[in-house]
Amino acid sequence: MTRSDRRPRIPGQLRLPLFMLPAWLSTALMYVIFDSNIHCMSWRPSQLMLILAEALLLTVPVMALRRHWRVLTPVTIWIVAIFFLANNLYYRFWSNLLPVDQIFKTASYNSVVFSSGLGMLKASDLWFLVIPVLLTAAYCLLRVWSAPAPPLSKALGYVGLSMLLWIGAQGCSLMYSYYYWRHVGNPRPVGELASEQFIRDPNCSRLIHWTKKELLLYLWHQVRSIAESGHTTLNDEQRSEIAAFLDANSRMWAASLPDSLFAGNSRKNLIIIIAESLNADALGQTMDGRRLTPTLDSLLALPGTVSARNVVSQISDGRSSDGQFMYNTGLLPLRGQAVAMNFPDNHYSSLCQAIGYDRPLEVDFVTPGIWNHNLTSRAFHYDRLVHSLQQDGLTRDSRVFARTLQEIDSLPRPFMVQSISMTMHAPFDDSEMPRPEWIAKDSKPGLADYNMAMNAFDTALGQFLTGLRERGLYDDTVIVVVSDHDIDPVDDDATRHPILFMALNTGQTMQVDRTVGQVDVYPTILQIMHRNPAWKGVGTSILNPDNKSAATIEGSMKGTSGARADSLKLHAWDISRLMIRSDYFRK
Repeated sequence: MTRSDRRPRIPGQLRLPLFMLPAWLSTALMYVIFDSNIHCMSWRPSQLMLILAEALLLTVPVMALRRHWRVLTPVTIWIVAIFFLANNLYYRFWSNLLPVDQIFKTASYNSVVFSSGLGMLKASDLWFLVIPVLLTAAYCLLRVWSAPAPPLSKALGYVGLSMLLWIGAQGCSLMYSYYYWRHVGNPRPVGELASEQFIRDPNCSRLIHWTKKELLLYLWHQVRSIAESGHTTLNDEQRSEIAAFLDANSRMWAASLPDSLFAGNSRKNLIIIIAESLNADALGQTMDGRRLTPTLDSLLALPGTVSARNVVSQISDGRSSDGQFMYNTGLLPLRGQAVAMNFPDNHYSSLCQAIGYDRPLEVDFVTPGIWNHNLTSRAFHYDRLVHSLQQDGLTRDSRVFARTLQEIDSLPRPFMVQSISMTMHAPFDDSEMPRPEWIAKDSKPGLADYNMAMNAFDTALGQFLTGLRERGLYDDTVIVVVSDHDIDPVDDDATRHPILFMALNTGQTMQVDRTVGQVDVYPTILQIMHRNPAWKGVGTSILNPDNKSAATIEGSMKGTSGARADSLKLHAWDISRLMIRSDYFRK
């Protein structure tokens, strides 16, 4: 058999169309699978038109490219598939899409990220690998690189027609938005809607941008947003805006409790425990006649405990690092960016400075370089950041608490320590975590691992408090337990849960049921520790009875504190952005 006999017997002029047609439809199928996984698939005609038009625009260049340049089409399909797979996994944990500006930063990649991603893989995710593999095989079997090319004018006509179809699909999507807003009784000008669709709206999350735009416009706006991730210089108007906000916020939230109420805490030790993914509404559960979180439940009921179980999580792309950022600086994070990635070495007026103790210490489970924690710890003015050593037989949280007790023994008195838990980090795969049968059999499907991790954290916390008592430190220490953010461990959707704030040994017993914000933790700790620095953050104390609301990252309000107060809470996001990007506290 000659070499020519081994070549495909399909007529040459059909080989390009036979590759492009399944490539187009398969790429569109990946869109549908991805949109369904992130709960953005509405099946409305305008969205289907946009998906088909974008998939065509990505695959039709194979008709115009010559010879080996045609490999760019399967390469494009692979890039799209990897993008979908990565964002699919990211969404399951963060309920958002992957920030483009973090892809090229090495601090974004670590063992925690990889183990979490692999732990969330599902069988349906294989489509994002199977489809490009099959299309690559078809490309090779059809020898697409050697197929006869159509006339250049006709090939460019195919590309031009696909671009017109894509523009028309965007127009249909815009018209859908216009008639939707009219239908709900809130008509909006076409120009305003067009601006939102074609010009990036900084107040929208990446997920909302995706819902409005799909891939091509979304990527264009995300690439443009990278230019906004650097430092900026404040002009006189912006400086006046910040000063006016801080003055108005201070007057609005003048302390309503006597200054002497917490005077006894001014020389107490301070330990802040940031609990990974602790939902406040998960406490108090009983399974098989046993309490899931006996330590936390008992602490909430102790005299001298101040607690709030309706705190609204206000994290952004930094997730855990954003929670740590708010608790240490009193600022809100950046919409659509991770402060720890883009501004890790800013100067801040921090909680460490306000408390004023020598050699404040931070203890974490992971290696300090991960997520730029070594830089942010220094920016928050901690004297040292240490990580827990490998100890067989102990959970991650037990290691963190054991290392904390070890370090405390050599600290001057009074001391300040921040400890960060990790056992409850999704996918809850701590190898040393006990897995009691009584939790597994009474948990809802998919919830058992989270409940076991929460029980393991609760156990480690109880052992840590026992260690403080054995050292004679417990009664002289204000111990703050606060969630870094909420998590929905079951449905993989954007369901929100309240998070916990609790302070022990405060000298006062208070249970706050009002809606408050995560950024309000900073001034609350200052008040409990009887500190009155010039910088109190952009929030207000949880203990202020007029504080009954929180501004979400999406720009909506949870609860209400009154029109003027809620307006300030919303404006605090813009003020924080200006202060972060300008490195406001740098002298």
